[in-house]
Amino acid sequence: MGAGTVIGLAIVAGLIVAFLIGSIPGGVIVGKLMGGIDIRKHGSGNIGTTNSLRLLGWKGGALVCVLDILKGVLGGLVMLGIMHALAGVFATLQAGGTSAATVATINDWARALALMCTTLGHMYSPFLKFKGGKGIATSFGGFLVLCPWCALASLVAFLLGCFLTKYVSIGSMCGAAGYLLCTIFVYNQHMPWVVVAIIIAAVVVYAHRGNIGRLMRGEESRFSVGSKKTIEEARE
Repeated sequence: MGAGTVIGLAIVAGLIVAFLIGSIPGGVIVGKLMGGIDIRKHGSGNIGTTNSLRLLGWKGGALVCVLDILKGVLGGLVMLGIMHALAGVFATLQAGGTSAATVATINDWARALALMCTTLGHMYSPFLKFKGGKGIATSFGGFLVLCPWCALASLVAFLLGCFLTKYVSIGSMCGAAGYLLCTIFVYNQHMPWVVVAIIIAAVVVYAHRGNIGRLMRGEESRFSVGSKKTIEEARE
């Protein structure tokens, strides 16, 4: 088996693992363990942080957020580990005439696609009939591994959007725009990262199409945190 084949198979395996990690429905698990409810059947029906906060309160919502971020981090670390493990194979590839620039591009694509696969796993989980969350926290975790400065830009844009408008949906889309702009202006030498950032931003905005419609009609709910009473009402 040639070096190129080994690298290709390893990357594909890593992308599958990243997708499956992203697919773990943390919100559903936390909802059942902490609130005894299926959060898909209450509130907005979303499995992410916002609906979890509204239904489960600060503790449940924070735990869901952390778990979703960790999925992104773990998905990125899996591919990073694979790239390190393949260092010797890449060296063989270069010895055969492949340029260092090509090797760097392969590395960039592998890591960027791992971020995308983890995010898509969260949004289209096979464990939930290919439904899921909106990808903000998970993609943030992936960017923490891929390009921390973009993760910081995303966080700042998210917090500003939420603070100024009191709408999490607007903050989420601002966060997507934040890491996209950061990638374009700071990491433009890593073109695979830019391409994937564009794709993720587009998918995130698409996932918020319902929120955009409600915002335009003045029907979008502002940020709120649930309580024990909220959980009791959801159980009924």
